[in-house]
Amino acid sequence: MQGVYYDGKSTGQYHCSLSVDTNGQVLLHGFTIETPPNFAPVAIADVVVSARVGNTPRFVYFPGGGNFETEDQQAADQLNVQIRQAQGEAATHWFIPHRWESSFRLAVVAISVMLALIVFLAFVGIPGISGWVAEQLPAEVNNALGKGTLELLDERYFKKSELDLARQQQLEELFSELAPKDDGIDYQLYFRDGGTIGANAFALPNGQVVLTDALVTLADSDNEIRSILLHEIAHVVHRHTLKQLISTVSLFAIYGMMIGDLDTMNNVMVYLPVILIQTGYSRQDEWEADGYALNAMLATHISPKHFANIMRKLEKEKASTWFQQDTEEDETAENKPAEKDAKDDAEASTWLNYLSSHPVTQDRITRFENAAP
Repeated sequence: MQGVYYDGKSTGQYHCSLSVDTNGQVLLHGFTIETPPNFAPVAIADVVVSARVGNTPRFVYFPGGGNFETEDQQAADQLNVQIRQAQGEAATHWFIPHRWESSFRLAVVAISVMLALIVFLAFVGIPGISGWVAEQLPAEVNNALGKGTLELLDERYFKKSELDLARQQQLEELFSELAPKDDGIDYQLYFRDGGTIGANAFALPNGQVVLTDALVTLADSDNEIRSILLHEIAHVVHRHTLKQLISTVSLFAIYGMMIGDLDTMNNVMVYLPVILIQTGYSRQDEWEADGYALNAMLATHISPKHFANIMRKLEKEKASTWFQQDTEEDETAENKPAEKDAKDDAEASTWLNYLSSHPVTQDRITRFENAAP
């Protein structure tokens, strides 16, 4: 085969030919200018041919550091087969990378397998493993992950609560009665003005539970608030928030490795508080948290209907908020059509996220109503 030899010790280029003699020796000959110094025939088993990548040049690497560059793909493939035979390997072509990358069918199969693997990891593998990992981690991990998160959420979402201090104290005492005392987690209740979040509640891995002023105002009784607090405490007890964080970080890690963006993980760590607010729990986690609240209410002879009542109010408020947003957008559609389209897309995404991560609300309500004595 024709090509250029580089001795690996100088910048010289030696145009020549490469061949293999009957004794299995790799020879260089037919130099157009001069013969490189100190080059001697090499046993074929001691050289290496680079893998074929499209039609890029191939290299034959010699033990002394020199290499031979050629564009003769067929000759390089034949030399590679001879090398493998000399080394005692089977001269099969099946595992030659070039044949893989040149096959449309294999490319389709590879893409299909990759997509199937991604879907499996996203919906089955990672959630399952995350749940197991979350159960194995000690309570100290929960406490460490929650530190500083509420402060970051205050900067982005919340304002200082305007709820009466006496009312806050009443609910803190109620929360203290409900929180577990022996699982190593320091449960604390906080109140915030939720702003655009409205009537809501959420729990952090370290046992911090936040109630918005709007939710307290929406409830007609302490028992309705009690049911919400039990539900949020359950998310901490069953490690749902920790599981959610592990799943999210794992998914972004896989995504970062796939696209080769190592900065992805840094961005995830920065936006973890936002993820906690905007990413819902799985259907199974929500159903399990409901079960915890339901059992606790039945054990203390409190009607489960209180949870059903507050859920109906929360759904009604959400529906009213969405309707109001739609109306405001319709009024400004003529002036800002592009902006409206963007908002429509964002809201559609929000709807899909909500529906995909929560059990049907009516089913949850019915569950509590049917359990009422």
